Amino acid sequence: MERRAVVEVLETEPTEIQEVAFGTGVRFREGNGEGILATATGRDYALSETAVQQLAKMCRIPKEYALRCPPHLLVPQLNWWTQGARETARLVISNDKVITLANPHDIWCPTQYLLDGVEKGMGEVIDYEHFSHSLEYTSLALLGEKQTEVVRGDIINGGIRLEHSLLGVYPTAITGFVNRLVCTNGAVSSEIVSKWSQKQTGGVPDIVRWAEEIAAEAWARIDGYMEKVKALVDVRLNGFTSHTLNDILDTYHIPGEVRDAIIDRVVDEGAHNLYDIFNAITYVASHDVEDPRAAGRLMLIGGNLADNQEICPHCHRVM
Repeated sequence: MERRAVVEVLETEPTEIQEVAFGTGVRFREGNGEGILATATGRDYALSETAVQQLAKMCRIPKEYALRCPPHLLVPQLNWWTQGARETARLVISNDKVITLANPHDIWCPTQYLLDGVEKGMGEVIDYEHFSHSLEYTSLALLGEKQTEVVRGDIINGGIRLEHSLLGVYPTAITGFVNRLVCTNGAVSSEIVSKWSQKQTGGVPDIVRWAEEIAAEAWARIDGYMEKVKALVDVRLNGFTSHTLNDILDTYHIPGEVRDAIIDRVVDEGAHNLYDIFNAITYVASHDVEDPRAAGRLMLIGGNLADNQEICPHCHRVM
């Protein structure tokens, strides 16, 4: 996909935040229509359903009750339980609406800043793939010009995968990535990986600089990883495909539906070497798994095969 399409999505991320202290910095009241308003810094903001659930949890009000309770009954409870409270929170605001609450101690870094850092670290980026975006979790693969032909007509493209949580729910991560051009399977390196925890000190310039430096290091190492993927062709299964495949599925505790999809892929396409199993796993991860974090974990499992290329000649398990 084009960079412009990625940026258009990232530009929808909220940029207005208000840090408030409950009990003194924010009060709640019933809106003129339906819903609840939060008054902070002299302004009124509507509360999204997510924000109401988060407030209810903080006040130890059952979520189901909070969602079903009429505003005129819920507002006094929110004001009662938050009065005198010492907690602070970051109100994430979009179009005069609090869409969610965030930890005020986490770094608030828009995803586009990190995208710029990764691009600068890589140099020229030729394509963007496997893009998924939400406030809680965003993932994107940036592909560069480095390519390797595994077998005739089967080319893999080197890249970098960026993961980020605007709300700080998950750590920011940068990993080496390969993308198969035949059917856009994606695989994540288990060795070329670095994470930024929200517990680390620093600000937005620090995390962006980190992203640039790590992306440059990962990009410099991607040739070696692509050679490891290519070498999977030489790891023959010798008629024991089911033994090796079941060992991989069991070792990584791959769940039922995903497991069945991988087995079906192997049956349909055949598997004569570890590269074929690699492709079956990464195909399912890239095309059949809807949850982006689950897909990423499966891409990592497939990619991990490149770092574990030896098969036991007796039990046929990956060593």
